Amino acid sequence: MVLLSFVYSIQGIGEGSDELRWDLTKAGSFQVKSFYQALNGGGGDSSFPWHTVWKTKAPLKVSFFLWCAAQCKILTIDNLIRRGKIIVNWCCMCKRDAETVDYLLIHCPVAWELWSLVLSWFGIQWTVSKNVMEFLIARRGVRMGKRRKSLWAMIPLCLMWVLWRERNSRVFEGVEKPLSRIKSFLLNSLYSWDKGECYPSLDQFLDWFEFFILLAMYRAFLFCGLLLYMGGMPFMPSF
Repeated sequence: MVLLSFVYSIQGIGEGSDELRWDLTKAGSFQVKSFYQALNGGGGDSSFPWHTVWKTKAPLKVSFFLWCAAQCKILTIDNLIRRGKIIVNWCCMCKRDAETVDYLLIHCPVAWELWSLVLSWFGIQWTVSKNVMEFLIARRGVRMGKRRKSLWAMIPLCLMWVLWRERNSRVFEGVEKPLSRIKSFLLNSLYSWDKGECYPSLDQFLDWFEFFILLAMYRAFLFCGLLLYMGGMPFMPSF
């Protein structure tokens, strides 16, 4: 009775037939963006690097994987334990520490070996980020040309996807690739996403990869020149 009294007490607004209206947009029509913002507290999560995750040449399933990883939702061992699974928590990549999302994709020695490799291609010095989200936010501040920026945008998706596939191969199939093959797979995946072809000739691949090496060497020599000008060079750059 209380509910009916409340309903009948409401005065109608204007004339016309009733219609469904989505109050989160001015036009009254449903939009996924407005619903997503409502789920994140009304104003949306402006810090989430959605452009880094969704606006690249990477396959959609990889973007979805990184979106989950940024929110620590992929099924690493620590997350499985939280779900009640009884399992030994260790990282199958380095066989040293417990497996978490951030450790597997960033802090694991195997992961950092790959990160050091790709950062050297771009001639970038990087401080290790605390977690995946922090890394994705921080990398937006890197400035470079349009051509290299397109490739740089794919790096976190490609590298973390390669690590995840290798991790699953070791866990579920018992197959462990050497680090050299993981690096090769990373390069091949990056090339295929960028060029849209899986089996390039050696000349095609070298032409595509050449600018990474040349730019890294150019920056290293500039750095050496600056150190010499300032009166000393404590170490030699590595390529």
